[in-house]
Amino acid sequence: MLSALSLPWSKMQQHVPQVVDSMLRVVRTEFDGRYYRETYRDVALSGIDPVYHYVNYGWKEGRRPRADFDPTTYLQCNQDVASAGVEPFYHYLKHGRREARAPYGKVMAAVPHAPAPTVSILVPAFRPDFLDICISSALGQSYGDFELLISDDSIGDSVQSVVSKWQDERIRYINNPNRQQPGANRDCLIENARGRYLKFLFDDDFLLPKSVSTLVTLADELEADLAFHSRYEVDKNGKILEATIPFGFDKSRLFEKHEFAERVVSVSGNIIGEPSNILIAGESLRRLDRPFMLHERRMRFLTDVALYCNFFAADMKIALIGYLGSAFRRHSSQNSQAKGAIYSAGIFEWEFILRWAADRGWVDEASYLRAMARLLVELYRPNYVDFPELNGFIALAGRGSNGKYLTAEFLEVLDSAHAVVDSRVGHSSPMRAID
Repeated sequence: MLSALSLPWSKMQQHVPQVVDSMLRVVRTEFDGRYYRETYRDVALSGIDPVYHYVNYGWKEGRRPRADFDPTTYLQCNQDVASAGVEPFYHYLKHGRREARAPYGKVMAAVPHAPAPTVSILVPAFRPDFLDICISSALGQSYGDFELLISDDSIGDSVQSVVSKWQDERIRYINNPNRQQPGANRDCLIENARGRYLKFLFDDDFLLPKSVSTLVTLADELEADLAFHSRYEVDKNGKILEATIPFGFDKSRLFEKHEFAERVVSVSGNIIGEPSNILIAGESLRRLDRPFMLHERRMRFLTDVALYCNFFAADMKIALIGYLGSAFRRHSSQNSQAKGAIYSAGIFEWEFILRWAADRGWVDEASYLRAMARLLVELYRPNYVDFPELNGFIALAGRGSNGKYLTAEFLEVLDSAHAVVDSRVGHSSPMRAID
């Protein structure tokens, strides 16, 4: 019997059942023709339309329509689809994605012969610009017991095209099923992570070779729930702008709650660093309800600082070491840039955190008043013309009520300011924080 690929394309069409045009059109919208031809050279050499080949033959042979979708695994984890005999990629595009059925990630987490790694390096990706360097820095770690999860939150296929170039069994590409939704990419990564420790790494940042090993050793030795090291700031070309070593090169130790209040909250400065600079115990993170929110409110800029607040509020241990282990990249396309769309949230959310901490007794009245005076003079007044939503906070002038600072009046102003930020940037825009 002649195989399908032994016939010329014109003859092949006469020997196969014709798939309805609607299925071909749906599959073609997200089919990666270049990936299919490069991966399956027999298809490329035959001259067959790769979409036609995949729909009629490829999926039954376990061939993938794109790098991140495994039809065989999809059917194994969705027995209703398998029983119906439906082509899996077509089902995923028409129904599965809306139903939050994972195209790849959740399945991989359940593979019985793949032991869980100690660390899950989590990359919430939505742009390709620096992604190669990011991936290279993760794979170049001196600590080898990790998986590298990359969750794609981009509009097109630019992220996928970068990831597909890398051939390493530790890489797991996840197509975020709820793209562009606040917090969805982050939550997708956490849900699919199998490691005991979680290590976020933003797609424009990179790690130095001993970052993971240093943080794992630190967390293990001090039984810490979260660990961090020092970091560099670099420009778009990777040139060092600054080395932030807030605690010098002292030996590892715990970072105490009163230090956090004095050196972070009261001065509106994040010396712990961004998520690329920290390691989190997965079990500890999952014990917290809404760990990236504060007082039931979603942060737009200071998501990472809210996380640290919640760890301290739960009496969890945070450890530090002076080793310079990561690089935070500053460039024109990041949302946190000066005068960017969410910039004002990076001002008024510090007051939110300050008031929240003061109500818990972490910051005394004198420290609170000094911090508020600095916020008004150094941050609010120079920016209120560009960001009118800051005027509501200036009018409050830091006042509280009955010894409390997180008042209904302040929360009303806060919610209004967040709404202005949302209208400016749009809910569909990915955030630079772990949002």
